[in-house]
Amino acid sequence: MEKIRCFRLVLGGLLLSGALAFALPLISWRPRAGQDERAAPEKSPGLRLTLESLDAHAATAKDFRAARLAALYVPAGDCPSPFLPPGPFRATWEGELTLDLKGEYTFSAAGRGKLLVQLNGQTILDLKGENFAAAPGKRIELKRGANPLLIRYESPAEGDAHIRVLWASSEFFREPVSFVAVRHDAKNKELIAANRLREGRELLTHFHCLQCHTADTVAARKSGGMPELAAEPPSLADIGARINENWLAHWIANPQALRPTATMPKLFPTSDKGIDPRARDIAAYLATLGKHEKEAEKSAGEETVHQGGRLFAHLGCIACHLPPGRDDLEDAEHQRIPLRFVGTKWKPAALRAFLRQPDKHYPWIRMPNFHLSEEEISRLAAFLLAVEKKDLSLGSAAKPDSARGRHLLETTGCLNCHALTPGQKKAAPHGAASLERLAKEKRGSGCLDLHPSADRKAPLFALTAEQRNTLADFLSRGWSSLTRDSAVEFAERQIRQLRCDACHKRDGQDDRWTQLKEEADALLVENPGDDSDKDPNGQPYPAEQVRPSLTWTGEKLRPEWLTTFVAGEVRYKPRPFLRARMPSFSPQAARLARGLALEHGYPPISSSLPSPDLKRAEIGRQLASKKAWNCAGCHNIGKSVAESAFEAPGVNFMHVKDRLNRDYFERWLWSPLRVEPGTKMPSAYQPGKPSAIDNVLDGDAGKQIDALWQYLLTGVKINHPDS
Repeated sequence: MEKIRCFRLVLGGLLLSGALAFALPLISWRPRAGQDERAAPEKSPGLRLTLESLDAHAATAKDFRAARLAALYVPAGDCPSPFLPPGPFRATWEGELTLDLKGEYTFSAAGRGKLLVQLNGQTILDLKGENFAAAPGKRIELKRGANPLLIRYESPAEGDAHIRVLWASSEFFREPVSFVAVRHDAKNKELIAANRLREGRELLTHFHCLQCHTADTVAARKSGGMPELAAEPPSLADIGARINENWLAHWIANPQALRPTATMPKLFPTSDKGIDPRARDIAAYLATLGKHEKEAEKSAGEETVHQGGRLFAHLGCIACHLPPGRDDLEDAEHQRIPLRFVGTKWKPAALRAFLRQPDKHYPWIRMPNFHLSEEEISRLAAFLLAVEKKDLSLGSAAKPDSARGRHLLETTGCLNCHALTPGQKKAAPHGAASLERLAKEKRGSGCLDLHPSADRKAPLFALTAEQRNTLADFLSRGWSSLTRDSAVEFAERQIRQLRCDACHKRDGQDDRWTQLKEEADALLVENPGDDSDKDPNGQPYPAEQVRPSLTWTGEKLRPEWLTTFVAGEVRYKPRPFLRARMPSFSPQAARLARGLALEHGYPPISSSLPSPDLKRAEIGRQLASKKAWNCAGCHNIGKSVAESAFEAPGVNFMHVKDRLNRDYFERWLWSPLRVEPGTKMPSAYQPGKPSAIDNVLDGDAGKQIDALWQYLLTGVKINHPDS
């Protein structure tokens, strides 16, 4: 037998994000500008997906989008796209499989319905039936460079529709046909038009248009339609006890002056005479709301401020926010939210309360809940409030009229969006045209006026001229899609809107935190301190902090576990060696997990786990022992801590069965470096070759992997391999 090697079974997952950082209420976000056909690259990763309804009553319904994978799962009764009705459909993926070298490959598929796969004009798979799982076909040689690929799938007439197209070679185990090697025409006119339609749909929900504008066919918008329509804007409950009146006046007068991408519209015209008196009046009334408790402002010690600065860096806040000392209002490259006015805005006790529970007044806020300790809250607040407060002049010395402010609040449309008390049932919107009427009106009027005048009555949103046209196009062509949604598309929107890429790599792209490493390191230098604290297992934090990738999350994690994890309900830290932590996003958790599973071609509810084969599990335990792979050297197993991990212990074996799908587990053991480039785990097994442990199960690698899986299925009852 070869010399025994120690392998880390880093069984990964969306485990610890690190930080989708500290955001303020009334959160701002600007969707990407509409795609310019001239600026688009010739080829983009992924495949072009065409979706067509096969329902005789909707035969012309067709949609286009880019797809990361040649896979999907559409439960019975769901829509394959928000622009198609539920029911049978056809899905066609087109693009090129691009290779650096020619080689031989096999293709297979799992699904239900009809499937045709063609490469270089030749049919390589032609399948149909109930729950087919085709064995790999004959090896075919693919040329170096572009190999035209077409995949056509037709769903069954009834029931769930699902398909996964896989490929493999002598170098790697079977894996999804994905962005890794496929490209599509980014300048396809149908795809560009469909992207524009989606952006208009997203703009409408982001700016909460239906808080003022009614739509006959979207009356029941809080059930069954686009989930973001149920997201209420921030509550004004107790706002006077939270936010300083001076800042409120400036925010109400001109939100974009404090944050150029603010969602909140500008209601009053700008004047060189200072803040509009009406904004001051509204702010004066809002300042009366809430129980005002006198709190003496204490200046935190220098050490506490430095500790807060280090926490700001270690949690990854810097990936979503410009540090509070920066005067920049925009970060065009990384689109970070400024903290320039944080001390001017917040009352100190309220800032600490916000850090403790960011979503209390705004459940759909993008600021995640990090479940900070009281000590961490005090340190972060001290760091954020340590900078000099920015002077926001009110101009005229005339005393504001809070009674007039209340009247303005009730008559200018503010309460169409904002509730004054928790759970307040707002009155039906009034005074604004319906979407049906807007679709028929002259383009560029009201909120979409491209050249707003000083005496305009409609609110002024932070929309570019291109975005106004995009929104107008959506209203004239596709707004009825608001009554439907696709879980896959919801997940993709939320990954972008919640800025998951701030902390996680995906599809080979570095996360923003990594891109900002020099800035984060500089922040640590500016805030000297002691980082000798220990992880939950009492071990020192390693210098190398590698957060898991999101590339294969939908294939990797069981949706039930992912839901509880994103919602903040998992009571253990899967990767305790990371200083970063996965924050929670409760409103989005279930739909996000569902969408990621469906995107990878897996059902929204995992199949029940079988009881372990105890005989085979015992063999798996022997394979994990020091006499074989010595898994306990790098992994925590039950209550036992890893014995010789070089940088940090791998995920605890007792949690694997609750987290991982078996398909991913097998692919990971066969090709860890292909699944997660840069991983510390080398390949224990190689496709087509016997195991190096040749005296167990006759050296059959597939059987050994199954034995290891049976061992992991023992879960919390798992026995240490060397006990």
